[in-house]
Amino acid sequence: MHTTIIRTSIFILSMFISIIFSNQSDAQKLTVHNGVAVFSADTTIGPKFQIPESWNKVIIKKGVTITGSFYMPKRTAPIEIAGESRETSVIQGNGKRPTDDGIKGRSYSAIRCDKDPDLYVHDLKITKPMKFHIHGGFGNVTVERCNMIAGTETYTTDGIHGGIGKTVVKDCYIDVYDDALYTNECKLVENTTIVHNKNGGPFMTSWGGSVPLGSVCTIRNCTVIDNSATDYNHGIVSWAGKGKGPETMTLKFEGTFNRKVNPGKKESVMYTIGRPGKEGLSNATLKIEGSCPLPKSIEIRGNTNSKIEFVNCNEPESTVKPDKKQILAQIEAHDKAVHIFDDWMRDPYITIGPDGFYYLTCTQYTENSEGIKMPVYKSADLADWKFVGFPYSMKDGSIYNLYLEKLVAKNKDTSNKFPDSTLKLWAPEMHFINGRWVVLHTSNAGIGNLVLAPKGKELKGPFTDWGKDFGAQHDPTLFVDDDKSIWMISKCAELTPLKNDLSGYAGKSISINPSNRKMGHEGAAILKIGGKYVFYGTAWSTDNMRKGTYNLYYCVSDKLEGPYGERKFLGRFLGHGTIFKDKKGRWWCTAFYNANVPPLTEAEIKTTDFSKNAYTINKQGLTLVPLDVKIIEGQIMISAKDPLYQFPGKEEVQVFE
Repeated sequence: MHTTIIRTSIFILSMFISIIFSNQSDAQKLTVHNGVAVFSADTTIGPKFQIPESWNKVIIKKGVTITGSFYMPKRTAPIEIAGESRETSVIQGNGKRPTDDGIKGRSYSAIRCDKDPDLYVHDLKITKPMKFHIHGGFGNVTVERCNMIAGTETYTTDGIHGGIGKTVVKDCYIDVYDDALYTNECKLVENTTIVHNKNGGPFMTSWGGSVPLGSVCTIRNCTVIDNSATDYNHGIVSWAGKGKGPETMTLKFEGTFNRKVNPGKKESVMYTIGRPGKEGLSNATLKIEGSCPLPKSIEIRGNTNSKIEFVNCNEPESTVKPDKKQILAQIEAHDKAVHIFDDWMRDPYITIGPDGFYYLTCTQYTENSEGIKMPVYKSADLADWKFVGFPYSMKDGSIYNLYLEKLVAKNKDTSNKFPDSTLKLWAPEMHFINGRWVVLHTSNAGIGNLVLAPKGKELKGPFTDWGKDFGAQHDPTLFVDDDKSIWMISKCAELTPLKNDLSGYAGKSISINPSNRKMGHEGAAILKIGGKYVFYGTAWSTDNMRKGTYNLYYCVSDKLEGPYGERKFLGRFLGHGTIFKDKKGRWWCTAFYNANVPPLTEAEIKTTDFSKNAYTINKQGLTLVPLDVKIIEGQIMISAKDPLYQFPGKEEVQVFE
């Protein structure tokens, strides 16, 4: 009796399969032998094709595309789904969200288990799924040598899901439009590249699922490529929602962790906690161990008592910093670039304060800065820098609400290619003028401010500010002439006189530029050297945004208002750097990482075609480059001493003598 039933079931299954694959003409589309099903030609199985319990392995031959998805609602036995080529063995959906989206819609994932079988997926390409690429249920899930490419900009196209603490991902490429991986599910992610698109997080801890006590995910030798032209809903490492009670997730970074930014795209924050719209979490702790990449690149959203902790951190062997004695020796030599520290920053500005210390500020987003506070570092010798704090916040001024209004209006402007939902302080500077500190800056809202501290040597409030009278200024800086007149340089370059008491503008702006062409687009300033005025600014070497190298150029005039001479080359990779004198009278320029690819080696500089992308030799953080400033027959000559920064590249649009 039982034998008859089994034979009848097998016959019915065989008839079912034969009906599905009846259109094959040249070769049989599917063969099943000893539980191994082999797809040998392009086949449409449709959404939610249920793998029979009698199959224990599915093979997709090289050059074969399966259109549809595999669904296992009741399976508990182990199953292997494999291809012969991660490029041409393909599971392809139609890219449309299922009509019964949500929890039920997950059954339309390219590979989906509802229960807890051991699932092994390898050597496949999965593209255009209706839902997730792989949802292995709640068992042990291992995915190796797979490409997951969403293909269409559709939310809820997550990469890989599996059992909590039971998922292993190795040697994969994941380009999806939602979360790539959940770290509360993964115990190991290795040798994997993830493209970071706008909606999701490459390493999402959870959207509400529980994180068991002692959860640890190891991330080893991985790469993330930022790929959004606007903002990102989540950082590279993120935690959007959590279960009940206090929870802790530990991520252990091993080997190397590479950050890249695709051409024309924005760089994302490394760590975020909370959802877009400043929704916070309660009692969530994200612990980062190992190489601890970018510990200052943090965004904590909303009112929350959640936090990120960096514990047992160590530097990768390739980026171990020299000790203070080595840095001091390099500074004393004043002949080569000196990398000071690795904290993420842009637009570093250094000045000497009234107490004889060096002061540094910059564009920098950290856990406590909220993106709108000005960080300040202090050093006695340029080698050992101590974080002082955030003496100024955009909230300290009178126009905080105006910033927010301008940002909303800017984002509604369809010509704005880079909308950003979070207000950010950009390019702050601090100058000690007439017995007080003066702070000025711009912002991503398109307007900035000039702020005056009380008289005295300390940079602290209460502040007075120009407010809405400051207007739309880009990378503003100040210059004090020998006659004590004060000028603002902005927009690369407009020159505007200020009142002596720094209470407002004293006249109209005038445009200045080299005699033979435009200086550049940002990071402009003026120095007085040998009785002459040196105007310098920033441009890309190809004159195309984010193509080539980010450089400094200069021109010279006998008068502040000009006319200025021809644009000359000052230094490669020095864009938006501060030129300053140290306490021994030697000239330096600050430098920072600004590129779409990792820093080049000296050997790569000689072989790279710089016209295709944005390149630099600078590591993340602060680098000081020594300058050679000479006066030869009344002419001001400025160049970088380090040969790697000294000469223009072959891609330079302008030809220099």
